[in-house]
Amino acid sequence: MAIKVLSAALICLTVILSLKHGLGMLRSSSEERALAEDLRLSRTAQLALAWLILGSAVLILFPATFVAGNLLGATLILVVTVLQLRVRDIRGALIEIPFLLLPFLMIYLQHPLRR
Repeated sequence: MAIKVLSAALICLTVILSLKHGLGMLRSSSEERALAEDLRLSRTAQLALAWLILGSAVLILFPATFVAGNLLGATLILVVTVLQLRVRDIRGALIEIPFLLLPFLMIYLQHPLRR
């Protein structure tokens, strides 16, 4: 029972963070705009990344697409980490490591509503 609660909490956290970042990139909020400028991302790349982040959040919600959503999320975090390393932002890349591990922890714990 405790594992299901932990899994549900991690899903909520992941979806909230994904929605915050994805919608921020779509709206071009100042925080997301600064990140995109630091990573040298074009507006088209920002929009593509935003839609993929939002898609990942939606996929994580459903048991049938839970693993795919987490793998997509992990891939996007890895892409951001590589972009940070490309611009020599070692600190930013290191900050992404726990977020990179989170989808794999969630896959291990499994979706709380799975049968």
